[in-house]
Amino acid sequence: MENRVGIIMAGGNGTRLEPLTNVVNKHLLPVYNKPMIFYPLSTLIRLGHKIIYLITKKIDIPLFKKLLGNGKKYGVKIIYKIQDKPKGIANCFHILKKEIRNKDVTLILGDNLFISNFENLDLTSVKVGCTIVCTTVKRPQNYGVVEIKKKIISIEEKPKKPKSNLIATGLYFFDNNVVSHLRKIKISKRGEYEITDLINEYLKKNKCFNYNLKSTDNWYDLGKIDDLIDCANFLNIYQKKRNLEIGNL
Repeated sequence: MENRVGIIMAGGNGTRLEPLTNVVNKHLLPVYNKPMIFYPLSTLIRLGHKIIYLITKKIDIPLFKKLLGNGKKYGVKIIYKIQDKPKGIANCFHILKKEIRNKDVTLILGDNLFISNFENLDLTSVKVGCTIVCTTVKRPQNYGVVEIKKKIISIEEKPKKPKSNLIATGLYFFDNNVVSHLRKIKISKRGEYEITDLINEYLKKNKCFNYNLKSTDNWYDLGKIDDLIDCANFLNIYQKKRNLEIGNL
């Protein structure tokens, strides 16, 4: 994956984590013994990415630079880009349309933590079309719900009546056609460029694939206070038991 461009979305206002986020970007909050941003960054590094764009608010860039620098000490190049307003996940491709034109990209959300070796990830499908990393949850209506019958047949953003318990996590692989597909999607009623709309463009061409996390893998969406607490408790036990460090850059 050395030739793929990595992208971390670390903007937004973190309203679900107020008042903690009134003075600091949520991706800089501690999750057990590391800043939240270490976890998605370490995932991209472990997957072999060498160039990584970190998208965040202008006011927060100096803080991220103080923490991470240019990435040289981690063996990667980190480039910072500004997202002025929260306009949805797929907005990152608008921001980087010149930089990623004709390039394969990997997108990870800055509040996602993965403990997985991503075994048997099909690199062929990753290079052609888009691949969504999926898992099952108890309350799928809070996420993008994926319906599968041998292959993905639909993905729906936060449906009131989910068609399955399988959801899209915050890790996506797109081929070098992502910018051209991006031109076909419009701002949703929520005022955002929805990642599900972009994925649906790939679905129309039967080029959308899924990679399901194993039952032994772990994934956290760190959007709420309870998530931070639960994940910190888990990491405390898991790291001591396994004698290893999660999110170690």
